[in-house]
Amino acid sequence: YGGEEKALAVLSSILIALKPGGILGIVDHVGSPELDNTYLHRIDPVIIDELLYRAGFIVTGRSDVLSNMEDDHSLHVFEPEIKGQTDRLVIRALKPNYR
Repeated sequence: YGGEEKALAVLSSILIALKPGGILGIVDHVGSPELDNTYLHRIDPVIIDELLYRAGFIVTGRSDVLSNMEDDHSLHVFEPEIKGQTDRLVIRALKPNYR
């Protein structure tokens, strides 16, 4: 809620709060660029990467531990058929030592 500019402001604030070398973990529901991710409560992973980069973070890791290949990303994350079983991304981002 609030769009990319609000998300960027939050990420920038987190970057300021972290010590150099600090780590930020992100877990979110995977969305598709052609769907209404705002309504579905999802996000396109490309947008997360772009926002992290713009805020000053370096993406240092990803995990598929919460992925679900059976989720086609078209259902709202709270729909009974998918709730608790969505395809989720896990990203590790680093605050550079020089910031």
